[in-house]
Amino acid sequence: MDVGYGDAFREPLRLGDPGIQAQAEGRYRLIPWPAAPARYWRVQQERPDRTWKTLFLLDRIPRQLQEFEPMCRFHQTSPASRLTRLRLCSLATPSGRITLTASANGSVFKWIETTPEGRRERLLKDEKEYEHLLACAFGIRLPTTSSAPERKMARPTAAPTEARQLSSKPDPKPYPAVPE
Repeated sequence: MDVGYGDAFREPLRLGDPGIQAQAEGRYRLIPWPAAPARYWRVQQERPDRTWKTLFLLDRIPRQLQEFEPMCRFHQTSPASRLTRLRLCSLATPSGRITLTASANGSVFKWIETTPEGRRERLLKDEKEYEHLLACAFGIRLPTTSSAPERKMARPTAAPTEARQLSSKPDPKPYPAVPE
């Protein structure tokens, strides 16, 4: 099963297991689709209010890698794709995920922390604060030139610190504390 679904599960879910599957990011379950239970399952994530949200419908038919190319191309190039309309940097942590976003025009900057208890968002003051968090939390420094297309294509200047690496230890909040 695909484990690259935003801030959802990172470990594969056990197919055919009707029970709740707990992970660091939350609790998940696979529910057979009533119209075709042998073929489709709803992949659900428990919300903080203990209700269940369907993330997607899983089709059990095996697929070839090339069948995913059109959607991959869409997400990388289409103006309709969310991923081409914003700058996005996200890192899994032992207790969830930290994310920085910026609108394509640079007018809205957000810091997002996601844990099993929920999601906390904070608007950032400006691009300077965004760049500070990008460097501190992700080890990414943007070039100092102001050439717009190249400026958005940042490369890590150094590997994340050991504290930011995933481990089984409790999350020591290795990223900067962001005041309310």
